[in-house]
Amino acid sequence: MKAKRTLVPVLLLLLALAAAGLFVLRDAAMLYHGPVTEGAQEYYVNSLSRRAFAGSWLWDGDPDHMTVTVPDKINGVAVTALGGYYGRGVPVRFGVTLPEAYRSTLEPSPDIPLAEELVFTVELGKSVTEIHAADTGYDTVAVGTGAAVARYHVSYRYVCDAENPVFYAEDGVLYRRDDGRPAF
Repeated sequence: MKAKRTLVPVLLLLLALAAAGLFVLRDAAMLYHGPVTEGAQEYYVNSLSRRAFAGSWLWDGDPDHMTVTVPDKINGVAVTALGGYYGRGVPVRFGVTLPEAYRSTLEPSPDIPLAEELVFTVELGKSVTEIHAADTGYDTVAVGTGAAVARYHVSYRYVCDAENPVFYAEDGVLYRRDDGRPAF
């Protein structure tokens, strides 16, 4: 009888410790899995915390498809961050991945003429409250037919849901509500 009285509190203590551990680790990278692809956007989902983060978005090269929409939810789970970590801590950046026609192994250089400024509009939902890792813009070089080399510059213009508690956008720039400073 005495063993049962001791066993019950010990089991309750172990259960409480396990629950506390899951609470503390609820946003740990090891609990995110993915990518889950919806359209051209990759998401990484944590089923325990019911949160997800947006990873890379694959552009199809069509100039009419240069708007990246980060929704409030994906498969019923809130999208709360741009970029993040999953598995054993693998970093995932939020940003646009260009099609092969816009990429090469050459390093961008100011000596290579700028062929085009590729400006993508990013529409943030009200649930995005964190930025872990996001592209702020970059140059890329493509080699065309006849070995012609062209440089492209990728940049982002932000639009933010008015109900977002952490961010707002003005003139395409993303700002933090708490101090009015740019998010990047």
